[in-house]
Amino acid sequence: PNNLDAYTDLSRYYLTPELLLRETVAGAPLKSFLNTLISSLASGNTPGSSEELLYDLTTMLVQENLPLISSYYQLQTARIATRKELFARLLKGKEFLDDHIFQTVEMKQVAQACYLSEFRFYRLFKQAFGISPYQYLLNNRIEKSLELKKLNLSWTEIALLLNFSDLAAFSNAFKKIKGVFPNNFSLQ
Repeated sequence: PNNLDAYTDLSRYYLTPELLLRETVAGAPLKSFLNTLISSLASGNTPGSSEELLYDLTTMLVQENLPLISSYYQLQTARIATRKELFARLLKGKEFLDDHIFQTVEMKQVAQACYLSEFRFYRLFKQAFGISPYQYLLNNRIEKSLELKKLNLSWTEIALLLNFSDLAAFSNAFKKIKGVFPNNFSLQ
C-alpha cells in the first residue's frame, strides 16, 4: 500500500491519462467525499492517511467513470496508441452529436468531423458505446425533451425544436425509448 509503483497492473489500466480524456462533473458520492476532505483539511484535521485518501479518491473516480473506461476497452485494436486515437475521435463525435441536438445531423458530417469514414465511425461507435450514433442522438433528444417540458412548452413545440418532422414522429420515438407516449409520461 505504501508503493503505488508496485501495482503496475492497476496503474496500467486505471491510472493512465487516456482513460480520463474529458472533464466530467463529479457525482454525489465524490462531491460529498471532496467536501468532507476540504472541511477536514480547512480545520487542520487529516481524515486518515494520505494513502487511504488516494485509494478512496481513485476508487470513486474509477467508479464514476466506469462506463467511459469500459467504452475505451470495448474498442478492438491491435495497438494501445490506435485505441487511444480512435477513442479520442469517437469522443469528438459524441461531442459533435451533443452540440447539434437541435439541428439536422447526418452521420456523414459527424464521421467527417472525426476524420473517419461513415462506416468505420458507425462500427466503432457501436463497438465502444453499445448503441449506434443515431440511437445515441435520439436518446439525447428524448432526454432533452423532458427538460424542455419542464419549461412548460407543448409537445408540438418541443418536437419542432428538437428537429423532428412532426409530432407523430416525435411521439413514436418517445414511445420507443420511454415505453409510453409523451402525453402519458409522468415528469415528477
